[in-house]
Amino acid sequence: ACLGSPDPELRDALAYEIFTNWLRGGRLSALVMKSLVRSLVQNLGTGIGQAEGESTLLRSFSALILSEAIRRDNQASYLEPPEFAEVLNAALAYLPAERDLRGFDSRYGYVHGVAHGSDLLWRLASSPKTGAAELQHILEALASKIALPGEHFYVYGEPEWLDRAFIYALNRGVLDLGWVKDWVRRSTGPDPLGSWGNAFSSQSGLARLHSIKLFLLDLYATLSLNPGLKGASELLPVVKEALEAVSL
Repeated sequence: ACLGSPDPELRDALAYEIFTNWLRGGRLSALVMKSLVRSLVQNLGTGIGQAEGESTLLRSFSALILSEAIRRDNQASYLEPPEFAEVLNAALAYLPAERDLRGFDSRYGYVHGVAHGSDLLWRLASSPKTGAAELQHILEALASKIALPGEHFYVYGEPEWLDRAFIYALNRGVLDLGWVKDWVRRSTGPDPLGSWGNAFSSQSGLARLHSIKLFLLDLYATLSLNPGLKGASELLPVVKEALEAVSL
């Protein structure tokens, strides 16, 4: 219940820290963790589609704790394939459907639905239980939040979370690089604006330009500074081309 509390002390400082300590310390049995995972998956759908209110807190922080539960599974598997698939499908549905884009709220503290949904996809992308097809689905879910319809500007580091999930999926080394290059072009292009020059005629255009530029800047820096990443050298020219196009 604390994961959905409007009190950031209960939700973030206590519930998150306690769950993380238990999960990383191996303090919960497999049976208890399975039960926890089932409850957290159900929470992802609570109030989904609402753009404000308190139900986002439960969704967002359930996604965050699920990311820790999957981290544990990656280290010592306890989820059966159908159970893992249930988490994956819930995560793939959650991030595109989340409409509350608040990063920080003066009353509630961190809300961070996009960041925490990306955390969950990052852990899932790191799992040996995901293959190329699942990783493609993860990248498509991430693409839904790189740039948003409307006038929302990311200002709480969300592109960094999206980028991290992408990098871990890429570094698995099982994705077809031709498909990944096409994904970068599709996900960071000017459509539906027609051209980046048209971005300056509307607030929504400027928001798209801003969000995509932040994502590409972080991605370019990560690939440049980590040449040992699988596929980094092949992908870097495509990211550079996209970044140059958006840096008008």
